[in-house]
Parts: sequence; structure tokens; C-alpha cells
Amino acid sequence: MKVRYKRPHGTTSRLVQHTVRDRTDRVSDDFGFASAVAGFGMLLRHSEYGGSISCSQVMALAEDGLGDDPGGYRHGFLEMVQAYARLADRYDGDAGDRRGERS
Repeated sequence: MKVRYKRPHGTTSRLVQHTVRDRTDRVSDDFGFASAVAGFGMLLRHSEYGGSISCSQVMALAEDGLGDDPGGYRHGFLEMVQAYARLADRYDGDAGDRRGERS
């Protein structure tokens, strides 16, 4: 990764380089679950930044990130996404379709 920056009131830029390695390690449960929540928010808002996120992808991320859930909130979120997918399927005809948009 290469980043150039100037100090405040500076006239010359400086280059900072850092090597980023591919990691095959699994992400933390918290990070994976947070990704599911963010993806679901983008799905609901029909965000242009949601890419091709779908209910099934959100559910997969949430399931992978359940981890230790003593209060049951993560399971509750997963149930909410599943309910949304059922509703989208019922009213829009295809819950797997991006954001359950109508044809």
C-alpha cells in the first residue's frame, strides 16, 4: 500500500509504503457479525455501496459470527434477517434477489 501525504503547511509530499500480506486466517466473530449488521443495513436502505449483498450472504456472515452470545442478541438479529428474507420472498417473489427489489 502506498500513501502520500503533506504535513500541515508543508510544500512537499512524503511517501509511505507498507506491505500488506494476504491472510487466510479467519476473521474474529465480532468482525464477521459486524459485517453482517452493516450489510443488512445497506440491504434495507438499498445503498449504492451494498454491492451485490443478499439476505443469504448476510445470514451466512451472521451465522459465522455468532460466537459467544450470552444475551441472545446475535441470534435475535439472525432471526430478524430470516424473517425479512421470508417477507421479501412472499411479497417480492425472490428473497435471494438483491435487496428483494420488485421486478
